[in-house]
Amino acid sequence: MSIEDDIYTRLSGIAGGRVAPVVSDQGTPLPRVTYTFVSAAPEVALNGANKLHNATVQLDCWDSTMAGARALLRSVQALMTPDGADFRVGDVRHNPEQWEADTGIYRASADFSLWYTEA
Repeated sequence: MSIEDDIYTRLSGIAGGRVAPVVSDQGTPLPRVTYTFVSAAPEVALNGANKLHNATVQLDCWDSTMAGARALLRSVQALMTPDGADFRVGDVRHNPEQWEADTGIYRASADFSLWYTEA
């Protein structure tokens, strides 16, 4: 599986399975989660590139209340942080919270540093 598939597999049980890369389809009910790759790079050793990669992935949690978005982000963090055969999280950095005036939707967000081996 790809790292994208691994992320989806870990998170597919929350938010009623409403987990999507980058954006949700218009009209997707709340709550929901989106994830975006901010950066990714192979680690380089003295003998060159290897299969170990590091990626920063932004996970955004959307809900009709800020409390709901924050609670969803806590659930996301609980599912993402245990070390697994798929990846491990190096660190988590929370981003500014947001309220979208045009939609009335709240967002809680964090960047996750993922370490994984590319197949």
